[in-house]
Amino acid sequence: MAGGPRARRLDVFTRRLLRRHPDDGTARLFRARQLIRSGQLDDAATELGRVAPPWNAIAGYHGLLAELHVRRGAHDDAVRAFRHALAAAALGAFRCQVCGAEAEEWRGYCESCRSWDSYRSSYQALQSEG
Repeated sequence: MAGGPRARRLDVFTRRLLRRHPDDGTARLFRARQLIRSGQLDDAATELGRVAPPWNAIAGYHGLLAELHVRRGAHDDAVRAFRHALAAAALGAFRCQVCGAEAEEWRGYCESCRSWDSYRSSYQALQSEG
């Protein structure tokens, strides 16, 4: 692996992290990022292929996929991945868990269905699915 001792230490660290936590989406994304930065694009593609839901629906996943496509010269695929990243980032809205109403900020009361404390951020929804 090129990049000197620091890059080698990071490689060892991310490998060990994934051995200990193979289902951790954050660890897989971190490893894929490290592989892309070091130019190991095939390994990065393999790692991104192993990212499971809900982690493969977040903006960071699609951003890494877009960066991978750019480095490979697949610009049409990169544009599609960037669009997915932008759409996933827009999930920052809050949604009522009872009726599905959306709001730009958290609310204690849903005007649509009149339920209390039912708004959750998209991040909280992803966490509860995983």
